[in-house]
Amino acid sequence: MAEGPDHPLPGTLIRCYCLLMLMWALGGCIPTHAPAPPRIVRPTEQQTPVLVGINYSHTIGTPGTAPLEFLAPAGLAIDVQERLYVADAGNHRLQVLSRDGGFVAEYGNQGWRPGQFDTPMDVAIQDASLYIADAGNNRIQACFLTDWNFRVVAGADADADAALDTPHGVAVDAAGAIYIADTEHHRWMKLNVDGHLQFRLGAFGWQQEEFQYPTDIILDAEHHIFVVDSQNHRIQKFDFSGSFLRAWGMRGEGPGEFKHPTSLALDRWQRVYVVDAGNRRIQVFDTDGNFLTQGIHPSLISPSGIVVGRDGTIYVSDAEAGNIKVFQSVYRGSSETPQPPFSR
Repeated sequence: MAEGPDHPLPGTLIRCYCLLMLMWALGGCIPTHAPAPPRIVRPTEQQTPVLVGINYSHTIGTPGTAPLEFLAPAGLAIDVQERLYVADAGNHRLQVLSRDGGFVAEYGNQGWRPGQFDTPMDVAIQDASLYIADAGNNRIQACFLTDWNFRVVAGADADADAALDTPHGVAVDAAGAIYIADTEHHRWMKLNVDGHLQFRLGAFGWQQEEFQYPTDIILDAEHHIFVVDSQNHRIQKFDFSGSFLRAWGMRGEGPGEFKHPTSLALDRWQRVYVVDAGNRRIQVFDTDGNFLTQGIHPSLISPSGIVVGRDGTIYVSDAEAGNIKVFQSVYRGSSETPQPPFSR
């Protein structure tokens, strides 16, 4: 298994942000128009609705350093009260927003002590605990949402077997095990609830179980693990033990193709939403990688992080624009043939 470079790169915004800027520079064409979408239907608890498109709704925030302002926003998460958590990477902090996009609180500043961050790139919530991929400090921090006392749970001075280099992604399962996209080591790993390494997988390359800058990781309801293999322009899927199951995607602009994907999320029906950053769009798949639909909007410049609420609201951080774009899932609600979600 290949390890990372012999010397660490500076823990700065430039270090983590360069991949996003490359994706933006190589982005696809912006559509000039979009046909009228099918009407939005709110699904009930019993339905498994047919997703036919993604519509832009509105934008939250502006670039800057004040509350509700962002610099290179990255990973996103939602808690049970539908509050939105934003890894505000360029401001080295975490911002918490209400369901309607109002400012609630902010935590952290630039530094290396617990509760301080250097370019936080992702955030995950499991029960009453929050986890942050503190990329520039090469570690994962965690806290309880009841006290906000942060502690290091991986990297830095934690388990030496789980040393990290610029981790961009973090996820947590119901048992408290931690999954990390160890970006510049070109691998992912699983730690137990105490932060001790259970296994790690990957090396630099383009073959099965190899990676070029993995940038995000999530788990579905059946404990499958999905990893964004960013510079191989694909998603890799593994079972609970780390055994490879499948991969999908290649460099391109068509459905199921990617240019530097950055992150992914699941909705409540286990559909996989992928931020296709270089093509400036969101693509949606089933958990076997079958393409379902896609969405785009001219204001989407450099999409980075994504999370999907229980009501189908999709939040996408836009690193270059310094804001959060809000989209709405569109479900088939009549016998009419739905219009395409967008055209190029």
